[in-house]
Amino acid sequence: MSGNSEESPLAQIVQPSSSSASIANIDAIQHALLDKVVARGLEKSICPSEVARAVGGDRWRELMPVVRQVGTALADDGKIVVLQKGVVVDPRTVKGPIRYRTTSIDH
Repeated sequence: MSGNSEESPLAQIVQPSSSSASIANIDAIQHALLDKVVARGLEKSICPSEVARAVGGDRWRELMPVVRQVGTALADDGKIVVLQKGVVVDPRTVKGPIRYRTTSIDH
């Protein structure tokens, strides 16, 4: 992460042209993602679609890119890790299915 160390990576997600990426959605996605990974525990992971479904209901698919952006920001903050086939990966370069796991049960 570069630039202002006070600014969270989450602050960089909202773009005015994005209809699905509202401040409310980002906040709800962040809370849902952290709640779900903490509930799952340190040894298990969640699928990003679980978060999108919890927040977006029938329109969950529209939220998937935003969920992945929030997941990347939370990984940058050290709150979660991004996994593929059980291995920690870089969320910016990974292709294909990913999962999220908490780094602490005290979020």
